[in-house]
Amino acid sequence: MGPTDGSTAEPLLPVLGHFSLAEWRAEAEPGRFALSTRTPFGPPEITGGNTPVVDAPALLRARHGAGRVVQFPWSIGRTSHESGLTAIDDVVVGEVTSLLGDDVVVTADLPASIELTLGRAQGGWVIHLVNHTGGRGDRVREPLPARGHLVLGTRSRGARAARALVSNRALPVGEDMRIDVEVEGVLEVIRID
Repeated sequence: MGPTDGSTAEPLLPVLGHFSLAEWRAEAEPGRFALSTRTPFGPPEITGGNTPVVDAPALLRARHGAGRVVQFPWSIGRTSHESGLTAIDDVVVGEVTSLLGDDVVVTADLPASIELTLGRAQGGWVIHLVNHTGGRGDRVREPLPARGHLVLGTRSRGARAARALVSNRALPVGEDMRIDVEVEGVLEVIRID
């Protein structure tokens, strides 16, 4: 998969799994990536990227009711997981960020091995941080401590307090709306009010 204009300014990305060719609604806008043709020879790591397939966009954007939607017609999650390429994660993050605009609850600067899940509870926000540093494919070891920070976005600017529920400690909310966090074990839960 590569840029629709055939340029080499952005990296070529693999597609592991399926890629669906479909007829899209007329109002759907193709994104900047498309499936690329394969070369009939060579090792797998250099057999892609010859020319973009014009009718095979790798992402599409459309309006749905009052909202917007992005469709990845390929197994982007599987490709990200199996290849480990951060460039694929960057594509997903870029599209989600463009959908959110200024309507952001929180951004995070955490190691990639920390899974963040955001939820609502009794008028506040609850953030589950799962530490996957101990995962080793066929076994699980004790996770390494992980540190980082959260920055509250426009939807949560009224927050007055934050608390780490697992480690049972108050977390100061800085003037810049930054909250320093530490995940000592497998799980930390942050409550923001």
